[in-house]
Amino acid sequence: MSNTRDGLIWAFRELKKSGILYSFSGNGSIKINENRYWITPSGFRKNCLERDDILLIDRNGNVIIGNNKPSIEWENHLFIYDKDKKVRVILHTHFSRYQEINETELEILNKRLSENSGFKFCVIPEIKTYYEKLKDEIKERSLCDSVLIIKDHGYFSLSDSVFKAVNLIEEIDFLLRSQVIIKKS
Repeated sequence: MSNTRDGLIWAFRELKKSGILYSFSGNGSIKINENRYWITPSGFRKNCLERDDILLIDRNGNVIIGNNKPSIEWENHLFIYDKDKKVRVILHTHFSRYQEINETELEILNKRLSENSGFKFCVIPEIKTYYEKLKDEIKERSLCDSVLIIKDHGYFSLSDSVFKAVNLIEEIDFLLRSQVIIKKS
């Protein structure tokens, strides 16, 4: 799947099929260049988006193509793109199974995931610390091909392609869901 408006549409339909996306929640963007970004609109069912719903914005959030209002989190997206030039796609869902798993279990899952697939996730305890934690993470390593799990907020999947970004969220969600099932049995 390509890094285009059609790619964003496909991504959110896939995430809905996987049970990871609530209808109006979440947002996504694709970096075209340093001053142009495709981004999902605010207030739309993400799994029902059409091509003309996706907006082209500039660095200041001004709409270049489209008639809707961009996602309220557009500045978060630009912050990530500025901090890690490898990231070309951001998908964000307001859903996480993280709350049911303790810190030790998360560390074990993260180690297993890193050994098996080469990517990791980062847990940010609360949305208030999002920017500071993100800054710390960026100092340590590239964020490309990783997932940020923000407690009581959801997943941010960061990658260089729409396809990989969807797979990252699905894989993290599968691991966390499996861990919750194991704990309950």
